[in-house]
Amino acid sequence: LSVALPLAALRRQPDLIGPAITIAALLLGGGIVALLLRRRAGSGVAACLIGSTAAVILAALLMLVPWTNRHQNLRGFATTVRRHLDPATPFGTTEQKREAWIFYTGRFAEPLDSRTALLAYLAAPGPRDLLIEDEVLRPVREDLPPGVTEVLRGRVGDQDYHLLHKAGSS
Repeated sequence: LSVALPLAALRRQPDLIGPAITIAALLLGGGIVALLLRRRAGSGVAACLIGSTAAVILAALLMLVPWTNRHQNLRGFATTVRRHLDPATPFGTTEQKREAWIFYTGRFAEPLDSRTALLAYLAAPGPRDLLIEDEVLRPVREDLPPGVTEVLRGRVGDQDYHLLHKAGSS
C-alpha cells in the first residue's frame, strides 16, 4: 500500500502526490515500528497501529479535505462568478445546484429548467446573465440569440459550467 498509493496518485491525480506520500509513510512507519515492537511489548503493537491509523486519518483530513473542497465544491467558482455579475442584470441558472449557486453568489436566480424557458430568457430585452452546465448548453448553443457571449468557464467536480452574458440593446 505504501508503494501503490503514491503510484496511483501519480497516475490519477498528480497534485495529490504529496498527501499520498505522507499517508504512505505514516502507514509504512507504523507497520515497521509495530513489527519491531511485537517481540518486546505486545500491547505496544496495538498502540502503535492505532496511533499510525489516527495519524493517517488526521493527515487525510488536513490535506485531502481542502483539496476536495477546491476541486469538488462550487464555492470557489461561485466566488469568481459573483465578480462577473452586475446586481442590476437578471441572473438565471439551470436546475443543477441552483440553491447552492443562489447561496454562494448571493443573487436570486431565475429557474430555467427547459430549453424553451432558457431561450426565452436570453431573448428577452435587456442584459441577461446565465450560468449553465456544459451538457445543457451544447444542444442549444446554435440557437442562442445574437449578442450572447461566454464570459467565464469553470469546473466544479466533474461538471463544466459556463457563464453567459447577453448585452442589453443600445
